[in-house]
Amino acid sequence: MLKKLATCLAVLALAAPAWAQDKDRPSEKTTEADKTFVAKASLSNEMEISLGEVAAKMATRDEVKKFAQMMLDDHGKTKKMMADVLAKKDVKPGMVEPRDLKASADRLTANKGAEFDDAYMKQMVTSHEEAVRLFEDYSKNGSDADIKKFAADTLPAIKHHLEMARKLADNKGGK
Repeated sequence: MLKKLATCLAVLALAAPAWAQDKDRPSEKTTEADKTFVAKASLSNEMEISLGEVAAKMATRDEVKKFAQMMLDDHGKTKKMMADVLAKKDVKPGMVEPRDLKASADRLTANKGAEFDDAYMKQMVTSHEEAVRLFEDYSKNGSDADIKKFAADTLPAIKHHLEMARKLADNKGGK
C-alpha cells in the first residue's frame, strides 16, 4: 500500500510542473477584431507581393524595379513573420482569392512604360497609406499581445515603404 502511494505521489510530482505551465499560460483567445486585422494584413501583404512581381518585370525605371524587388523581399519576410505568430493562434492568415490579385495586376498592366511606373507607384502610396493606418490602429488598440507586437514591429518598415513610394511617385520619369 505504501509503495502504491509513493508511486502516485511521484507521478503527481512529475505531472505538476506541466499542469502549472498550462494553468499559468494566459488563455488568449483571438477575437473577431484580431481575425479582421489578420485578414486585412494578409490581403495587403499578398497584394504587395503580387504587384511587386509584376512591377519587377514591367517597370522601366531602375528605381521602380528596385522598389518592386524590395516589396518582394520585405513582404516575403512579413508573410513568414505573420505565419510564425499565427502558428500558435486559433486564427489563420486571410485567404486571398487569386482572382482579386489577378484583377489588380490586370488593372496595373493595362499601363505600359512610364505610365506603368507611375500607376504602380501611385498604387504603392495608396496601399501603404492604408497599411499604415491598419497597423497603427491594431498596434495601439489590438487585444492579442502577440499579434499586436507583430503589428508594432512591422509598422516601421511599412512607414519606410510609404516614404519611399511617395518620393518615387513624386519623381515621375526620373525628373
